[in-house]
Parts: sequence; C-alpha cells; structure tokens
Amino acid sequence: FISMLWLATGRSLYVIVGLILFAVGALVASHLFSQVDARVENWLHPWSRVNLVGGSDQLVQGIYGLGTGGLTGTGLGFGLLGYIPEVNSDYIFAAFGTETASTVAATSVDIGGPGGGGPVGPGGHGPGGPGGPPPAE
Repeated sequence: FISMLWLATGRSLYVIVGLILFAVGALVASHLFSQVDARVENWLHPWSRVNLVGGSDQLVQGIYGLGTGGLTGTGLGFGLLGYIPEVNSDYIFAAFGTETASTVAATSVDIGGPGGGGPVGPGGHGPGGPGGPPPAE
C-alpha cells in the first residue's frame, strides 16, 4: 500500500512514516504476542532452531527445496516436494522455485525488473524518459 501511495504521489514522507509505523507495530506485536517473537527468531536464526517445537524446520526444508532446484530448476512435476511440509498451502513459493528455477522465482517477485518506472519515469527522468517529450505544463 505504501509503495502504491508513493508511486501515485511521489512523496517520500509517506514511505518514511509508513516504515516508522511498521517498525513500532512490529516491536509492540513482538512484546505482546509470544508467537510473533518466535516467528521472528525462526526467520533470523533458522539453522539453530530446527529441532525446537514450533521451530524453523519448515523454513529450512523450503530453503533446501529451493537449493535442489538450482538455477535451472527440476522441471514442472519433477521436484522432490515431499520434503517440504505443507507445500500446498504454506510454501508454494518454495515449490515453484524448486521446479521452475531460482532465477525464474526471483524474477516473479521482482516483476518490475531493473529500471522499472516510478513517479518520475524510467531512469529518473521525466515521464518520457531521456529524450522524451517534456512534461505537460
């Protein structure tokens, strides 16, 4: 939401205020709810929390799944998805990355690609880009 608001208006203040509010909300949630703190710890230290109850085993198996696909992927239907728990609902991205390739999965996250537009257009120039028509007055 914040990124769309920034793209529509071009005001950096929205991004700054949004990040500050997110950080405050995350800090409050981690102190009020123990499961939030446990999830953050699992995300920060997945390898050391694998064998704990409610630990990061699922996250580690997803990382291994992405690793087995490599850069080229195993091919649709050929991934060893049985090792990733709850692959049908929780770790769909790991399954997609295993079978299609890490690069394809990463590209699907960054749909815009490098140099994709913004409030000022491609490459930081006006709406027409470099050499394009000047903005309307």
